[in-house]
Amino acid sequence: MGQTPDNYRPKKFEPPPWERAQFEELERSRAEAREEEELAAALSELEVQATPEESPDSEAAPEIVPEDTAGAGESGPRQDPLTDPRIEAMFLELSVSEQKAGADLWKIGLFGSLVLACIGAMLLVWGVVAAVRTSGSGGMVGASVLIAFGTGFVALAAWMTIRSLRQRGAH
Repeated sequence: MGQTPDNYRPKKFEPPPWERAQFEELERSRAEAREEEELAAALSELEVQATPEESPDSEAAPEIVPEDTAGAGESGPRQDPLTDPRIEAMFLELSVSEQKAGADLWKIGLFGSLVLACIGAMLLVWGVVAAVRTSGSGGMVGASVLIAFGTGFVALAAWMTIRSLRQRGAH
C-alpha cells in the first residue's frame, strides 16, 4: 500500500527525435561548465592550502588563475544556450513548418461583422423612422431602444472588424 503503481510515477523526459542532438549538445555544455566549476573550486582549495600564513610585511604571492578548459574553438565568454543563433534558427524553422491553427478565421470574423453591421444599420433606420412617426404621440421609448440597439450592433461590428484584421496581421 505504501508503493505507488508504475502508471503514477513520472516518466523521464525524452526530447523529440528532431531535437535530440541539440539537447545532447546542451547537456555536454552543462557538463563542461560543471567540470570547470569543480576545477576552479579544487584550484582555489589547493591555493588556500599552499599559501603559508602571511605576515603584513611579506610580499603578496602571485595569484593562480585556472586555465580555460572550454576548448580552443570558443572565444570570449560562454553564451546562454537559449540565445545561441543555431537554436534560434531551429525555432524559426519549426515555427515556419508548423500549421497555424485558425489562420483563416479572420475571414469568418469579417463576415460576422458584416452581418452585425447590416442588422445594426437596419435597427438604426427603423429607430429613426419610428422616432419621426411617433414624435407627436409620445412613443419615443421604442424608437430610442431601437436606436440604442442599432448603435450597439454597429459598434460590435466595428470592433469585430478591427480584431479580425489584427489577427490577419494588419496593424
